[in-house]
Amino acid sequence: MRWQTELSIRWSDLDPYGHVNNIALAEFVQEARTRFFHQPDWGGTLKAAAGNSFIIVAHQEIEYLAQVAYRSEPILAEVWVTRAVGATIQLGFELWDADRTQKYVQATNMIALVPGGHSLPRRLTDMEKAASERFAGDPVVFRHHSFRPKN
Repeated sequence: MRWQTELSIRWSDLDPYGHVNNIALAEFVQEARTRFFHQPDWGGTLKAAAGNSFIIVAHQEIEYLAQVAYRSEPILAEVWVTRAVGATIQLGFELWDADRTQKYVQATNMIALVPGGHSLPRRLTDMEKAASERFAGDPVVFRHHSFRPKN
């Protein structure tokens, strides 16, 4: 199941050409991730299981698919879990126009939960794995993987 939220475009998100800057789109991904982990299906799980753990982004990949011009309608962000194993949760993201006819961005984040005062991540709890399963979905398929080493 994909979780959805709406994100508003601000004037400060625009570049000199009137398009939403790529950095602002990366911030939209960050905002969607933050909201995802604070929504009711996740928030209680993390508070109960994580204690004083912090969410650390270990890896992020973003593919920009189309320019976003300023408009008053919000961007629709979809977030889902593509993998939850060991000490990491991998999230998938897509940013769409409001009626889902144009996809602007697809992205992944690999996050780890690190206990306060520690430098190494901890393993996911059963509660976190169960919450991940509720939002499980397919991995993001990128058009280009020029940064991947060949085996």
